[in-house]
Amino acid sequence: WRREALERRKVRDTLASVAAVISRQMYVKAWKHWIRLDSGGSYHFTRGEEGGIGSSDLLLQEARLMDNIEEGAAIVRKLKSHTLEGRDLDAVYAQTTLLSDEDENHYLKGEFLFNAKQYEASLRCYERVEAVISSYLHDETTALDAIELYAKVANKIGQIHLRLQSINLAIVYFGRQLSLAQEEHLEVQRIEALIGLSECYVQKNDFNYACEFLQQCLPLLSRSDKEKEKVVYALLQKCYEHLNKSEEAVICERKIHDMRDTRAERVEAAFERMDILRQRLIDVSASNSRVVQAQASSAKRVSLAKQLKAKEKDVSDSKEAMKESRDFLSQLIDLESEIRAEIDTATNTKKNRIISFRIHDSSQEIKKKELLFMLNEKLNITQMKQEECRNDLISLKRTTRNLNDDISYLQEEIVLEERPLIERVIGQRRYRCVALNTSNTVHSNVPGVGDGGTSFVAMSNGKECYIHDIKSGELETVFMGDVEDQHVGPLVGHTATITAVFFYGKRVYTGSLDSSIICWDIDSAVKLFRSKGHEGTVTCIFYDGTKAISGAADKTIILWSTDGILLHRISGHVGVFVWDLIHQQESDQITRVKCRQRLTLPQGNVSTLYLLGESELITGDSIGYLKVWNIQSAEALTSVKVHEGAVTSLQADATKAVSCGLDMLIHITDIIQGSVLQTLRGHDSPIFAVAFDQRQIVSVSSDGEIRFWSWGR
Repeated sequence: WRREALERRKVRDTLASVAAVISRQMYVKAWKHWIRLDSGGSYHFTRGEEGGIGSSDLLLQEARLMDNIEEGAAIVRKLKSHTLEGRDLDAVYAQTTLLSDEDENHYLKGEFLFNAKQYEASLRCYERVEAVISSYLHDETTALDAIELYAKVANKIGQIHLRLQSINLAIVYFGRQLSLAQEEHLEVQRIEALIGLSECYVQKNDFNYACEFLQQCLPLLSRSDKEKEKVVYALLQKCYEHLNKSEEAVICERKIHDMRDTRAERVEAAFERMDILRQRLIDVSASNSRVVQAQASSAKRVSLAKQLKAKEKDVSDSKEAMKESRDFLSQLIDLESEIRAEIDTATNTKKNRIISFRIHDSSQEIKKKELLFMLNEKLNITQMKQEECRNDLISLKRTTRNLNDDISYLQEEIVLEERPLIERVIGQRRYRCVALNTSNTVHSNVPGVGDGGTSFVAMSNGKECYIHDIKSGELETVFMGDVEDQHVGPLVGHTATITAVFFYGKRVYTGSLDSSIICWDIDSAVKLFRSKGHEGTVTCIFYDGTKAISGAADKTIILWSTDGILLHRISGHVGVFVWDLIHQQESDQITRVKCRQRLTLPQGNVSTLYLLGESELITGDSIGYLKVWNIQSAEALTSVKVHEGAVTSLQADATKAVSCGLDMLIHITDIIQGSVLQTLRGHDSPIFAVAFDQRQIVSVSSDGEIRFWSWGR
């Protein structure tokens, strides 16, 4: 304990001395200018002034202040770690016990200043220590330790002169170290001296002489000292390259490569294998799902595509009508020929009565004069119909030509909308809100395939709401936003970013930063109504076919009729409340709203919830917890951390909950035991919607990726 206390005191004293050296140089020069100030008068500060606080020397010292602080900090870190280039301080300074505390501090300061690249200050410290050690060299009791310490100091002084480009002085000190090491058989000092001399002669471009020193050094190196061996071979390689000895240089390079520390490479390779294994696990999970990518397209392109589809149908109908008109015209022409032939026959016959089926569509005997009159009338009618048919054909041809022109124009516009830059920008679209059709979930048919289902998913980006086919990802409809005061009449859509989306049956409800709620019909692709009642951003919406409920940042809840009429307003909402809707007797009309219970979370905020019957409620919060609550007692029955980040959507049944979050994962949780049963990986963006039925789980992420996960995989 006493030895450690003394060591700590030496370290503390050394640190104080080093700090004094760092700051003393600045204050000595600054003091000469500070004393010139006239204490009785005012002083105007200018940067170009020779004397006073504004002098150039003081400004220079102030500019160096931050550098000095950083160097001092580096020294502090080395002191606190008690290591110096990977060596223990006791081993480095074993011979310093010969010195007094003051001289030992100078030795330590020289070492620290050398590592801080303060070579001139370090040289002064070592030269002082050198002068002190010289007095011990003639004392037989301490001669060996003094010689070894002197050799070390000589090496340090040589290193400093080498870095200050005083090569000849460096050679002198490395030579002294080599002589002492050879006399006393100090192998470590001999190696360091030989390396130092070789570095000096490399600097002087005397590569042959440097090679001689390095060749002497090689037999002395032990296999354990890999660092020095690498330095020697690196210097040899440099010498051989300058001497044009390529084979020897290649051998040295190979030696250096074989001696490299492979631990970092092995660790990096292990991490790479772990990443590959982790990615393989993710890929296995992802391969168990069917992926549909929502079509990324602009609203204009969708509108153009709809117009193009309608025009193409009109062209098809027009061509069909033209075909029918041509067939009818051909029949009329044949009928005209038959009537004319019968008129000629009747005219040339000498009979007064002629049998004909042309008049009454049956064989009948008619007087010749009467027959000719009727046949001429029918001929005139046939010719008139032919003329009408020809006019219709001309009109249909003109219409078809115009439609084809429109189709060409629309195709050109679509090509413009499909340019690479536009597609790249649209491809980076990220959806803020996503809603699966809740009515499908109620009927245990999440994709909405079959009778009674609606196979669409609603997503919002900015002021627009996009309706995609959930099976193919094709963009079916875009409900556009609008700008206030830009046109006469009611607003077409939202005037600010959509912040809430709810999808039920054929209706999509959207809420926005503009405090409004809009109900859209996906069959007719029109706005049914726009309701305004909140005074803040709409944050959530619910609809069950009989009523709509919305919450907003103004801390109010509003109940709406199916026509968008405000029924009830609840103000001052903070936290999680469970409400009872009181209906009029023998009527579905809501008369009042009553608070049944309030739930309190110890930390985090509720980000999504799901009601389990009349007695239990599941919440997902902003810090990744799922909690099962007893509504009657307001007690959390189960609490489990499932996500790293906010839970964005969840659905549950009596035993399990399926949740998704911003961590791009889907968790299946046992809500009875409070444990995660399975984790589904595969999405590359935050997941905003999840739902399940008896066959599969459907999830949708912010990049428009729709995944179908089968149970049991």
